[in-house]
Amino acid sequence: MFLLASLVTFIIQDAYSLKDKRRVIKSMMAKVQQKFKVSVAEVSHNDMQNLAVLGFGIVSNADYQAQLVLDNIHDFIELHYPIEIVAVDWLESYERAKSYSG
Repeated sequence: MFLLASLVTFIIQDAYSLKDKRRVIKSMMAKVQQKFKVSVAEVSHNDMQNLAVLGFGIVSNADYQAQLVLDNIHDFIELHYPIEIVAVDWLESYERAKSYSG
């Protein structure tokens, strides 16, 4: 089992208030969850009006598949939202399945 997460730090252009920011973030999170079926959460800079960090997570049986999905998410949000990605940090874990007998 392969777990992969990316922490994407980005600037939201034209966000002049926290309300503007939350509107963009909520839309982005909903569309990404719907389209890519991954976990997503705002994980940092909650009180800054034009800076955000979203965490995206996926579990897969193949590392390349997880990497491809998260890369596609990064491309999707940059293409469809008024943002500029300034950093992407990766977290990964690999666990071999354990067999339990009762």
